[in-house]
Amino acid sequence: MNVTFLNEIFIKRGLTLAALFACFVCLFAVRGWAYDLSASEEGFITEEIEYPYSVQTYPNSPNVKDVTEKEGLSYSSAEAVAARHMGAMLAMNYQLWMATWDEDERAVLLREHALNGKNENFWKKMWVENFSDYENFTLTRRVTYGPYVIIEITATTVDGKAFTVDIPIIRKYKMGVAHYYVTEKLKNNPVYQNWRKFGIRVKKVETHYE
Repeated sequence: MNVTFLNEIFIKRGLTLAALFACFVCLFAVRGWAYDLSASEEGFITEEIEYPYSVQTYPNSPNVKDVTEKEGLSYSSAEAVAARHMGAMLAMNYQLWMATWDEDERAVLLREHALNGKNENFWKKMWVENFSDYENFTLTRRVTYGPYVIIEITATTVDGKAFTVDIPIIRKYKMGVAHYYVTEKLKNNPVYQNWRKFGIRVKKVETHYE
């Protein structure tokens, strides 16, 4: 059977050898050629990221109430804002508490709280449950991490029971002057979560195909 005979057959069926060849070319162009390969050898690259921060202690452990009375409604220091934030919770003052948050985050927080049913009464109930048994609230340590500050506040009772609250603060500049606000930007940050564990190595696995 020669090529001419085959061509006649395909012509009768509406095809030519050229058309058939073109079909095979298209098929391989889409599927690609199959190559023999060995078993795969898996590997990965580890990139380490350091988060430098510093921790300082307040030798005199200033009281939250004293700091608030001294600083008033100032946003000029992280201590003033942290103390006012804590003091607002103790005084059940929702408006004052909300005013300590970063202005850019405040609207987002209000929307999230509304969606999750976290209204003013929700927060006041939580503050009572968490703080009503404690009488003394003092600033004990300050963590500095870039434009962020974490103020550790220690709450104690008469019989010595204690726990700590970390207030995350962000520093922003307005007209060249530093202002401090409470922020949520650190909530998933390894420094905020682990600053008491000096030198800890935190493993975070991410897959990148860039």
